[in-house]
This record gives sequence, structure tokens and C-alpha cells, in this order.
Amino acid sequence: MTDRTALTVADWMTPDPVAVAPEAGLIEIRALFRRHQFHHVPVVADSRPVGVVSDRDVLAAVSPFLDTPGETARDVDTLARTAADLMATDLQTVALDAPLAVASRRMVEAEVSSLLVVNEDGALAGILTARDVLRASTG
Repeated sequence: MTDRTALTVADWMTPDPVAVAPEAGLIEIRALFRRHQFHHVPVVADSRPVGVVSDRDVLAAVSPFLDTPGETARDVDTLARTAADLMATDLQTVALDAPLAVASRRMVEAEVSSLLVVNEDGALAGILTARDVLRASTG
């Protein structure tokens, strides 16, 4: 039986997650969400996380009239937004060697469903999601 108190973030995170630069366009970000079926994409500058964009952020930013008969130029213009325009900058990060229990408590307290995992230099090393925590808790 595994000692659950010894589990670390590094044991359950997704290493080297797909990330985008602040200038990445909404079209690119939307395509990443569709292709990879994840819910968060870190925004990185000089290897360090500077924000995170969720699939909900993208959904809120895209005009609901896009790709419909009622589409206007204004609707298409919503696609000109960038990761920097959409990203949350109140970052919730955690260290690679942090206990999984500490990370999951931080997620609950911050009311977030993911944490960006950083190495000792502050560079993005991974992402830990609520789904990862649930997987760990079920063995």
C-alpha cells in the first residue's frame, strides 16, 4: 500500500504542459483546447509562467455569433484577442516537491482547479489539476 502522505506534486502532475506565449492569438488557443481536450493552458514568458487561460475564458471571449449566418466583422474581431488579453494573472503555483495534500488544500482554498508547477528557478515544470488529485486519491 502506498503512503499517501509521501506523494508529491511531481508524482501526479502533467510534466511539460502545452503552453503559449502572451502574444498567442485566440484562434491558436482555441485550437489547442479542441485538439488536446484540456481545460487550462499556461502562458509563459522566458520559461516562467505569467498567466493561465482556461477554456471558460476562451468561451467567454469568442462571440456566440461566430461561424453562424448572423456573423459580423465585429464577431470575427473577437478572434484578434491574445493570451495576454484573456489570461488570469493571479497565479497559483506550487513547487515540484510539495506534498500532494498541501497542493490539493491550496486548490480548495484558492477556489481553482489547477496549479502551475514551478521548479526551483521559477520556470514552468508542469500543471496539476483537480483531476490529477482525484486520480492520486483513488490509487
